Amino acid sequence: MGLTINTNGILKEVCISRSQKEKIKIFKNSREVSQRYKNENYRLMENGNKTNEVIIYDKVNKKFILENPRTAGREKYIPINTQRIYQGIHFSIRKKVVDALHKWLKEQIINNTKHWSGFKHGEFPLELITIFYRYGKTKCADIDNMSYIYQKCFLDTLREMRYLPEDNPDYIIGILSYIRFIEPYENEKIIFSLNKCTFNDTIKSVKP
Repeated sequence: MGLTINTNGILKEVCISRSQKEKIKIFKNSREVSQRYKNENYRLMENGNKTNEVIIYDKVNKKFILENPRTAGREKYIPINTQRIYQGIHFSIRKKVVDALHKWLKEQIINNTKHWSGFKHGEFPLELITIFYRYGKTKCADIDNMSYIYQKCFLDTLREMRYLPEDNPDYIIGILSYIRFIEPYENEKIIFSLNKCTFNDTIKSVKP
């Protein structure tokens, strides 16, 4: 009877590092302090009882100068994009992204299969059609960069949930991707549709 998953929104980015605690910048001595801090807006202070170490208090913003001002109190996110995920990042970060995508897809599958009775043996092989409903053409990735990671994780999640025996050609014979641009932003979603491949007989009849 096939399977159609209509997602609630789209998971488009994953947090790969939690916000860091503020770390006060410590100078070994006052000579290391930049001239920019040597004016009435800053106060140089001894770092507790440690000999010669100096910390700086910003009197205007009422806080200490930090070692990590750009990352303190912030979380770092990475977009879900095939090219971004598989090129130039550490495998541990890739795993975080894939794990988060698997978790999200599993929730979407569960929400859409409460009354689904499963694939019938005669339905195989299947074809996967994926339709991305996205807002904003200018900020959208190419369809191939966008679709592959979602489709791979979707099929892998189905296998993990034992809804799909395998994703080899005996079971999945074709994958298609489409994109439609919509408004408003809140209507973004993905539709995954797995059905018997009607093109299969045509493929078999074509001689190489």
